[in-house]
Amino acid sequence: MKALILSAGKNCFKDLFYTAGWPKSELQQLLKSIALTSLLSALPVIILSTLLLFWLLNKLLIKPILQLTLNARKNGQTKGTVDISADLQR
Repeated sequence: MKALILSAGKNCFKDLFYTAGWPKSELQQLLKSIALTSLLSALPVIILSTLLLFWLLNKLLIKPILQLTLNARKNGQTKGTVDISADLQR
């Protein structure tokens, strides 16, 4: 007789009780199948959410900071050509 790894029972009526058991080899195959299915469904979600997060961070944070840096450098190079003497006389 095969060794049972999991068994369950329930009392249906006053004198009726049923149980169910699964052989260890069948249950292990089922658990491996469930684990593989879970992995194959979770992995794309993890990858897509990571890509979405990095894309949003790049669009909303990195690119504006880079644009500010470029504008600051551009303004720093034209520093000598700006006339601020009219603002100082007020």
